[in-house]
Amino acid sequence: METNTLRRFLTLAGTAALAAVALGTAVAEAQPTAPMPRTEPAQEVLAAPYRVTPWMYATVRNQPRSAGKPVDRVTAHHGYDAYCWLHGEKINGNTIWVRQLGNARIQGYVPAAFLEGGVTGGVATKC
Repeated sequence: METNTLRRFLTLAGTAALAAVALGTAVAEAQPTAPMPRTEPAQEVLAAPYRVTPWMYATVRNQPRSAGKPVDRVTAHHGYDAYCWLHGEKINGNTIWVRQLGNARIQGYVPAAFLEGGVTGGVATKC
């Protein structure tokens, strides 16, 4: 299932669950009767619960350190999806790096020092 299709499905399922709770009805979990065969390798699917905004242009790296391979760039004052934060190399006095998706939807890490929103760039969840 493509990522956009999966996101739409999860959004619709979440909306239906919230509507059912708001109406005071129970939501039953569907239980498959038999496991579905896998035709492709499993991929990690993460929801991006945060939106981060860089205050300057920054390089997205494959590791939370400046020696990590550059995989993308983020543009100042544009919003990007983010998942969580973790400790990495100290940049401008801050060791927090945010795991996020860059312009080309490539996962990587950006120093929180380059993001608006405080020490963690507005991301509350630790990886």
